Formats: sequence, C-alpha cells, structure tokens
Amino acid sequence: MPKLGPEYRNQSLSCGTMLSDDVFAAIKRFLPAALVDQYEHELDLEARDSLLNGEIWDYMDDIAPEGCSFSSHPGDGADFGFWEEDE
Repeated sequence: MPKLGPEYRNQSLSCGTMLSDDVFAAIKRFLPAALVDQYEHELDLEARDSLLNGEIWDYMDDIAPEGCSFSSHPGDGADFGFWEEDE
C-alpha cells in the first residue's frame, strides 16, 4: 500500500473533537470507498466506533508517511493526524 508523502508529516487532520462522526468526516477523503460505505451504512453506534478505531485506524496508520503514525497528538488527545514516531 502506498504511503502518503512527507507533506503530511506532523499534519493535523481533525482537532477539537473526539466524536467519531467528526473524526470520520475529517479523514474519509483518505479512505477507500468500501470503508466509507461500511461506516456510513452502519446504524449501530458501537459498531461504528469499533470500525473507526479498528479497520479505519489501521488503514490510516498503514498510509501514514514514513516515520509517522496516525494517532492523537501527544499533547492533545483531541488532535488526530500523522505524527512522527519517537525512536
């Protein structure tokens, strides 16, 4: 799977909220259509949260720029993006 370029290093994608639907809306442009459809058609909120924190999170981590991971910012738990990993 191709990684995103260095322009996404230390890039915030969603900040100021921890609501699943808000985080999803901010990152869905990066996701394959199948994951978007699966999330948007899931009616059970717990299942949506599980999908976001499982498959979608893993996908975002897989496409993170080299040396980065998709996570919350170390200093702000409501700021999600691609942050450089500590070595």
